[in-house]
Amino acid sequence: MSEEKRREPRLNKVLGAEIEGSRLRLFVINLSRTGLRATCEKPVGDGEEIELSLTLTPGQEPVRARARLAWRNELKASGTFDHGFELLDLDEEQGTRLEAFLKAELEKQRQSAPVDLKSPWSFGRVEPTYY
Repeated sequence: MSEEKRREPRLNKVLGAEIEGSRLRLFVINLSRTGLRATCEKPVGDGEEIELSLTLTPGQEPVRARARLAWRNELKASGTFDHGFELLDLDEEQGTRLEAFLKAELEKQRQSAPVDLKSPWSFGRVEPTYY
């Protein structure tokens, strides 16, 4: 299997976002400096440009950016829609905040210990308690 090459590193992390001017909430699945993948209960229109409000850290001001729908797939099993958005306009402050967040989160993921999956039968296994 060939490794996909991207312009920017992609962070796999679930985040919340909202399309400004609507009540449409997005569940971000992954994020990079240039785009994001998100699911939503309704489809966003083809090629539509939106104003996006992305919550990186609860309690902090969200990052705001203009984005364009790049692709959309219906997830028939769940009745939701998977979307790919290209981030278009990030002013310097918003871009700096996003880059700092991505750098910190990617470093955390890099440093975390990998899960040992050699024995799937013992992964997450709880030893029985006898009384």
